[in-house]
Amino acid sequence: MAIISVLSCALSLLAQSNPGTPIASDKCVLTYDAAGNRVSRTAATDDLNTDSLSSDLGEIIVTPTITDAGVTVKTTADLSRCALRFAMSNLTGSNVSEGVLVSPSTHLDVPPTAGIYILNISSNSGSKSFKIVKR
Repeated sequence: MAIISVLSCALSLLAQSNPGTPIASDKCVLTYDAAGNRVSRTAATDDLNTDSLSSDLGEIIVTPTITDAGVTVKTTADLSRCALRFAMSNLTGSNVSEGVLVSPSTHLDVPPTAGIYILNISSNSGSKSFKIVKR
């Protein structure tokens, strides 16, 4: 609870120094007036399988996250202008697969061993990680 209070206080202080500026958190967008009073709170959507790395990359969607065979990575990025690299690792940090996404919809094989894998997709402007469970 103390961490939430500290975050809330930090957001309030930031909003007071910049009146009218929306403050984004993981769950909502808060807007404060010049006196520091919250004037609006808007719920933000949170989809764990979708993320926008930056405006030029679009969205990245990985499905399914629990699989018997492989996963499909879909992106709205313009792959002719930016390169999206991927690396899949196990929980000990060993890379089991890596490469470059070459089409807007790419199938990636998951290793035959059941377990949890981390799929990291990166570009020059950021990265996003997805948890993949292999049955």
